[in-house]
Amino acid sequence: MYVSNNVKIINNTKEKDTFFCVQCNFPLKSFEDFNYHKEWSACHSCFLQFVEARKNEWSKGWRPTKERLVSYLKERKQF
Repeated sequence: MYVSNNVKIINNTKEKDTFFCVQCNFPLKSFEDFNYHKEWSACHSCFLQFVEARKNEWSKGWRPTKERLVSYLKERKQF
């Protein structure tokens, strides 16, 4: 019996999912991560840290500074 190793994946959707948070580059692991990322472009942790208190500003384009992101990533990597 002959089995081909060629696998063809057909995706007819226009949406492209990403598996990493745009803000922290950590992988999206949970259902919450994917939902928050789809709506706010941030995983659940980044949403709680940066977006939740600043939803209006975030919607208008505010993002944390590079220094703040680096500090946050150091904290997050410790856990």
